Amino acid sequence: MKLILESWNKHLKENISEDQKQQTLRILNNWFGYKGVPEEVFQKIPIFRDTFIKKRIGSGTAATAFELGNGNVLRLYSNNRYIGHRSIEEEDEQYEKVMSRTFGGSSKKGDIVVYSHGVIEIESDIDEPKKKVGWVEMNKVLTLPNYYRYMNVPAYIWEDKRESFDNLVYDIKSFLSDFSLTEDEDEWEAIEQFENSFYFNKYRYEHLTKKELEIFVSGILKHFKINNWDSSLGDVHFDNVGFLSLYDHTLVVFDY
Repeated sequence: MKLILESWNKHLKENISEDQKQQTLRILNNWFGYKGVPEEVFQKIPIFRDTFIKKRIGSGTAATAFELGNGNVLRLYSNNRYIGHRSIEEEDEQYEKVMSRTFGGSSKKGDIVVYSHGVIEIESDIDEPKKKVGWVEMNKVLTLPNYYRYMNVPAYIWEDKRESFDNLVYDIKSFLSDFSLTEDEDEWEAIEQFENSFYFNKYRYEHLTKKELEIFVSGILKHFKINNWDSSLGDVHFDNVGFLSLYDHTLVVFDY
């Protein structure tokens, strides 16, 4: 029993320096913005026993991504979602499914790698005594904006690509809402059906190259195929998809 307790105490001990802890708390404070919460988040998310936040690397409607000292990414998301989006618990369930595929040997091309995830409750303001925050530790993905920056594509060009990409996502979701695809149909059959439907409008994607359009159509449909063609799953937009690397153009959606 003594050995078990010693092992558990060692597990609970923070394996990061005080400077790294204070850096993490400062960055968290910039996102949460009210006293006491960064410390509570730090204590309740277990990955901070072994790693720390290096910097914030992006944010969306109600989520922020941070680069961790271990090379992975921490995504924090709140329950302050726009109307119609899934709850934090539903989103966390999706991460559980992805993690199960990852460590169960059944991961699919286009899956992110989920190392750990969870939902915590923290103190909030007087109008909302407790606030739920979801968190997920995942592999680092090269977001589309960063990919175009690395490729030295001028900002005004990839901002046009953003518009075309988001148009494409909207059209694919509309297509999936009206067409009842079965689990037996693969993404290649879906691509053919989509591109032959009136939803597919090349003029709405005019800022994408032919190759980009092929990659994006295939990647987006593959994402929805993984989720049984449910077009309501995933807040898919230009800022929360990316490639595995500069040279591996497998499209990955990291906002579930």
